[in-house]
Formats: sequence, C-alpha cells, structure tokens
Amino acid sequence: MENMGNTIALMNQKGGVGKTTLAIHLALGGAALGYRTAIIDLDPQGHVAYSLAILDETGKPPNGVFNLLVNEYAMDEVLELVPPDMTHFVLPEDIPLPHGPYPGRADILPGFKRTQLAAHDMDLNNHDYTTFTKAIRPLVADCDFVFIDTSPTVTTWTKPALHASDYVLIPTECNRLGLDGVANVWESMDNLRESHHARLLGIIPTMVRVNVGEHKDRRDELVQTYGDLVWVNEQITESSIWEEASDKACTIFEYAPVHPASLQMWRVVNRFMQVVGVKI
Repeated sequence: MENMGNTIALMNQKGGVGKTTLAIHLALGGAALGYRTAIIDLDPQGHVAYSLAILDETGKPPNGVFNLLVNEYAMDEVLELVPPDMTHFVLPEDIPLPHGPYPGRADILPGFKRTQLAAHDMDLNNHDYTTFTKAIRPLVADCDFVFIDTSPTVTTWTKPALHASDYVLIPTECNRLGLDGVANVWESMDNLRESHHARLLGIIPTMVRVNVGEHKDRRDELVQTYGDLVWVNEQITESSIWEEASDKACTIFEYAPVHPASLQMWRVVNRFMQVVGVKI
C-alpha cells in the first residue's frame, strides 16, 4: 500500500468548537469511501472514545496514548478498531466523492486522563518532542489519513502534535472567542515554526446561525484575515441534530443521512479531499 502521508492536527485554542466532531466525521467518512484512517486523541477528556462508545470494561476510554509512549506497548496493542458497521453510510448522490482503492477502515488511538502524564514523562526523561512522531510512525505508514484531536489549550502536547502533522485544520465558532482561538493557533504555528513543517489546511466555521448578524460579521472578518483558507461554502450551521447523534454515539452520517447537517459534513469531507490532493 502506498501511503499518502497526510497527518492532520485539529486545533483551536477554544473549547467547544467541534474539533472532535470534525475529526470523527472526517475519519469515518473517509473510511466509508474506502480509505484507511485513524484518530489520535491527545485531549485528556477522552471525547473521541466516548463519542464512539469505544470504552474499556470500566466504561472509560482506554489510556492508549499513555500506554504507547510510557509503557511502550506496540501500536497494535493500543489501537481500537471502529466497528465496520459504523462506517457504512448512505452516500449523497449530488456530491462527488473520491473513492479509495481498498476497503476502508477507521482506528482510534484513544487518550484519557493519563494522556497529559505521557507528555510530562517525555519531558522528565529528556525525550524531545520528536518522540511522539517516531512512536506513531507505524500508524501513519498504514493509513491514508491520520487525524490528531488536540486539547483546547496550549499544553506540552502542542509542539509534538505540530511536529507530527503535515497540516492543521481549524474549526471555529463565528464569535470573538472563536476568532481569538484561531489567531492563537496561527501564533503558535508561527512561534514554533522551526520545529514543524505543518501548514494551515483550512478554517471551518461551525455552529453558524445564519440569521445572526454577529456570526456573519465574524465570518466576514475571518475571510478578510485568512482569505481562501476559510471554507465558507462548507460552513456547518447550528442544529440540535448534532447533539442527538452524539447522544446515540454515532455520526450524523449514520443517524440522519439525509438531514441538511449530514450533507454539510459530506461537503466538508469533499473539500478536505480536494485540498489534500485526492482526485475525484
């Protein structure tokens, strides 16, 4: 298998903007199209595993990241396969989507409360920030796309996550705090430029209320500042259907395949594939 070499960090230094939701839908949507994808959860809240109900015997997310880096487990010991029935969706007929060359699958490398301890352990044992990149190399080699879900604040993980990534994707609410979070990611990328090669892939407006003047004004401000990096045509509007799908531990693709929110997310998947260079 020829690896496409695309590792994407989902970042915004504000919580609740949809990073985990976006990572899950890009990964599982990609798997439904025939690509091999994975999500690495570097947020100690463990929301990736919770969102997909991939939990251990205690009902908690496994500490996969910690076990990989600190306990030196092999990658296949810490990966959790997303059940195949969670990646079989009704695909939209009106959106051209590229299909992969083999049966798709999605895995997650879950994180939980001990994830931050793994980062501190790297520091205490004088391991540099490249340790994480080296540890996930087998996973990256086996996947077309690896999505890294990050914490909403600058942590010890920020530098390793950037170093391991080819791209950064920023979901954001169209309000002042959301835009501040985008600016902070941009600043972090610039300040750490000597330690990474990642470039900004796009900025996706989320939870947009189309009839709210502030949301339009802030979206326009994003465009004025970042230009074509803002995925205006792929914005995600606010809807209670997202919470309903989350409560059922499934994607919007599975829960409400013909809902406008599902079509919006498929447009995001399509735009993502185009930007990273997958031919349709």
